Amino acid sequence: MRKVGSLIAGGALVAGIVAGTGGAAQAASPLNPVGNMDGFSYDGRLVVSGWTFDPETAASIDVHAYVDGQLAAVATANGSRPDVAGVYPSYGPSHGWSFDLGKRSAGVHQVCVYAINVGGGDTNPVLGCRTFTVGGSAALNPVGNLEQVALIPEGLYLQGWTLDPETAASIDVHAYVDGQLAGVATANDHRPDVGSLYPSYGAQHGFRTVVTPPVPGVHRVCVYAINVGDGTTNPSLGCRSFTVSSFNFGATATLSSGIAVTVQKPSRVTVSNTASPSPSAGYSGVLFSITFTNKTGRTFTPYDDVLLVSGPTGRQAPLTFDSGGSDPDNWFNGSIPPGQSQTATFLFQVPTAELSQLRLEVNPDFFEDESAFFAGSA
Repeated sequence: MRKVGSLIAGGALVAGIVAGTGGAAQAASPLNPVGNMDGFSYDGRLVVSGWTFDPETAASIDVHAYVDGQLAAVATANGSRPDVAGVYPSYGPSHGWSFDLGKRSAGVHQVCVYAINVGGGDTNPVLGCRTFTVGGSAALNPVGNLEQVALIPEGLYLQGWTLDPETAASIDVHAYVDGQLAGVATANDHRPDVGSLYPSYGAQHGFRTVVTPPVPGVHRVCVYAINVGDGTTNPSLGCRSFTVSSFNFGATATLSSGIAVTVQKPSRVTVSNTASPSPSAGYSGVLFSITFTNKTGRTFTPYDDVLLVSGPTGRQAPLTFDSGGSDPDNWFNGSIPPGQSQTATFLFQVPTAELSQLRLEVNPDFFEDESAFFAGSA
């Protein structure tokens, strides 16, 4: 098939034809619009321009711009193009068009513009297509952090923050469990600490979400920030390995590293006035006894990380030092030979009203990034 068309040659407007493919050459309808995309640029914004008219009218006709197969804009080709009038004097000069199609994300894109037939033609012909690549910058990738992971009766609780340096708007996060998409959330929770650190972006960049709990066993969750500008990737905000064993205090979880973690049911204790942080009204002391058993064939040195959250929002409880009261260890001290165990106590302060909703994360070695999770009441 052959289409009546036009093109720019050596800076001058000339009549021409565009050859198609397949089968014998066949004339297109002489009543189809003619024209060309003769301007293209991308310098932070996509701008295309050209001209067109329909042979059946001297009036300006519409043009449609598509980016990556989606309609992006509609305009009327009524801009002044005296060069068009010079070649087609009976149609006049008011047949130019231009689109500012804005900023595009990093990656490969295609823009196509079509003339809209108004008469007896048989198609809306393409005036031109351009494929272009928008380069990205790692400095424009989102930033943030996955701060909390906890197994609760409703599922796997995830909390953190993220923002994209190219916008103050909240962006999405995607959570993957064992490499499979498990949940999508928008990071629009109020986080004044983030707002203080990034004042020009505001505070609406926190996320809290619950995804379906995995079956018993060892799993890994990763959360990614979804880039919305000219970054190069959707960066990971953090990954965490965890073991689903039991939701109850008093259970033992054996991690893939060979370290078994046992958490006894916690007890309520009085926090003395010399404690750090000081006791707060409406809060209760909660003392945990945690045991590590080394089931490996090598000596294990704990670099433990123990985190307690409470209530429906996952409020983080402060680790409390109280030599004048229950005198907790608050860490494991020394190595554990193969086949041996070591127990340490940990003291937290929790709102008394939230003692029925406690969730404890125990990571025996933060270098290994594998935790066991427990839940219950005190």
